Amino acid sequence: MKWFEGFVAEIEKGFAFRHEIARKEQLEKTKINFKHAHSRYEVYYLISGNVNYTVAGRVYHINPGEVLVINAFTLHGVEVVPTCDYERYVLEFTANNIPVINGINPISRFFNTNEFINIIPSEVVSQSNFVETLQKMEANYNVDDEYANHILFAEITKLVVELAKLFNKRQNVEYNYIKAESKNSDVINKIIQCINTNINQEITIDFIAKEVGYSRSYMQHEFKEIVGMSISQYILSQKMQTANFLLLSGTPMQEVSDSLGYKYYSTFSATYKKFFGFSPKEKKKLEK
Repeated sequence: MKWFEGFVAEIEKGFAFRHEIARKEQLEKTKINFKHAHSRYEVYYLISGNVNYTVAGRVYHINPGEVLVINAFTLHGVEVVPTCDYERYVLEFTANNIPVINGINPISRFFNTNEFINIIPSEVVSQSNFVETLQKMEANYNVDDEYANHILFAEITKLVVELAKLFNKRQNVEYNYIKAESKNSDVINKIIQCINTNINQEITIDFIAKEVGYSRSYMQHEFKEIVGMSISQYILSQKMQTANFLLLSGTPMQEVSDSLGYKYYSTFSATYKKFFGFSPKEKKKLEK
């Protein structure tokens, strides 16, 4: 979006970092309201703006100064209401960006298998060095230095550790939950959870219907109505995002295909190429 001023890291680096600013008059001309899902965890820090954030079918109003931590493979989206200027930081990263030390990965503190989002209140955030760490990441991002990414990965780890400590300080936090995106949002959450937890096998509509206890036609109608894509399209998106993550982490191509439930590598490769525009083999060549 041309009216955003910011920094964008290539996903191929294993993370993405953005500081985005939009003036009220720009927001009035360009509607920001979209949903997406990806294989990375996301940290969203709102500096200013009138924002409603949808996560897995539930809508939350976000106050300036709050931090959202969104689970990987979770459908989410932002709606910016053009009543004032909008400014935010967004950091996306994968679990392997964060080192495991003494058996602890700080990002694991935020989620169990049924959680999609955690919100840290502004009064808790203000008691930390969270913002200063974000600003250091921003200052180091465009540095032309062979060790720049090492510095950034270290800052990501520091940021997640700080968030984990803040998360522990929360006391009976009540999220500013506005509404379910639909009266049937719980149905969507169950479908998404079923897909995410079974991403390593072939997933059919009949399998999901049996797992969540709803009819095919009902599920397909509600999912399309709320999410904006079919269940089959969502399954494909999640599988391809997972494939991309695994390839970036160095997993062999055949192993990626097997781990996503494809019977034949040729089917996986053709699907990947149709989705991204290049095959897994061509991707490997592009990275060299």
